[in-house]
Amino acid sequence: MLGLDALLPAADAAGWRVLHADTADQREWDVFESSWRRGPEGRLAAHPDHLQAADARERLDARRREYVRDYRGVLGFAYLILA
Repeated sequence: MLGLDALLPAADAAGWRVLHADTADQREWDVFESSWRRGPEGRLAAHPDHLQAADARERLDARRREYVRDYRGVLGFAYLILA
């Protein structure tokens, strides 16, 4: 994974001009993960007896466990505007 200190020169070397650079913090990652799960969780709540509900619930629970246990605090994310 490239840090911002390596990402910006890499963009320059690829021929891009970096007009703006920003990074996501932990709060933004938490919001993203929670927001991502909100849609499928809403469908499960509306259709708890659907044929695929148990499988969907299992996948969502696994994703939440993995996020909290394995990669929360590890990921980095940068927003670049390039020209």
